[in-house]
Amino acid sequence: MKLVYLTDSDIPSRSANALHVMKMCDELTNAGNEVVLITLVNRKNIEKGIDDIYTFYGVKNHFRIIRIPFLTKRFKKVYALLIALLAWLIKPNVAYGRNFHAVNFAGKLGLNAVYEGHHYFAETAKKSTVSSLEAFLKHKHTKLIVLTSQSLLDSYNEQFELTIPTLIVHNGADEVLHKPVEIGVRKSSYLNIGYMGHLYGGKGMEIISQLVRECPFAFFHIVGGTEKDINYWKGYLKEHKNVIFYGYKPHGDTEAYRQEMDVLLAPYLTNVTVAGGNILNAKWMTPIKLFEYMASGKAIVSSSLPVAKEVISNWENGVLCNPEDISEWVGAIKKLSDSVELRMRLGTNALETFQKNLSWKSRAEKITNALKAYL
Repeated sequence: MKLVYLTDSDIPSRSANALHVMKMCDELTNAGNEVVLITLVNRKNIEKGIDDIYTFYGVKNHFRIIRIPFLTKRFKKVYALLIALLAWLIKPNVAYGRNFHAVNFAGKLGLNAVYEGHHYFAETAKKSTVSSLEAFLKHKHTKLIVLTSQSLLDSYNEQFELTIPTLIVHNGADEVLHKPVEIGVRKSSYLNIGYMGHLYGGKGMEIISQLVRECPFAFFHIVGGTEKDINYWKGYLKEHKNVIFYGYKPHGDTEAYRQEMDVLLAPYLTNVTVAGGNILNAKWMTPIKLFEYMASGKAIVSSSLPVAKEVISNWENGVLCNPEDISEWVGAIKKLSDSVELRMRLGTNALETFQKNLSWKSRAEKITNALKAYL
């Protein structure tokens, strides 16, 4: 089927939502769909010096990308209407996307509309937006709602009592098809612990900084972050020698770092700052890094947030800790430090869980099958 994907992601950029969109367009195309991605060009936020967007994200050049120059996100509805009209001109079988306003406009224009929700924006949105969402959920052209967690579906049902078809599909990751070349970052005689991602507030450096102090037997490898955030945390931890900041690395290079770790951390707080400065309730977050960690076959220590509990069983395929109780994190790391066998078992089980249904490929196939069923 012909599918137009509508988003306001900054592509190319370092944001997780842009990575998600590109990976999904790639795998939706692999699943047999003709995909056209309509997205934003905000020159303040895009990654500079990228000649080939497809190569930057490690995907095939087999879906079309239409980038709309738009200098500000202040006029979100104007942008959303513009890309919905463009979708209408393309005449796809379905207008699909993460931009609610664009998908809503597409439905009003008579296109089959499918919205993919990643957080519960009805909690903080204007009354007019919530009313639009309520109407959208009952509109004849709204065919399906795709949500990234059971907790997110529960929130929608609690307020709107959904009657339209829904599909829960967690975020995903690429399968690790071959072991990367060793890059030699491991520190001998230490438990090597890794974190990959941004260093915005709530992402986890608040917890990691305490662990650096409490766990001198461990060496902490931090991959990612802006120069400003890195400099802040370097200064904060300047007296401690068991932590290193590598800065931003292209997404395709990060697996090599994961493979050299003994333990990987996903230490989210209750509220998390994301690209653009927005603050989200982590209750509904489905972080891509968690699935990338599972695909790497490593022992994972994660915050015990609702979504993490949907894919991780404590001490079976990972470890869950209260983000407000640092003693739980210290205890878990000490236990993992004492047992190579335990780390191996947790990593093997995490990989097996991932391989069942958590890859980008599996996700795209589930969505494609649902679209065929409900359109």
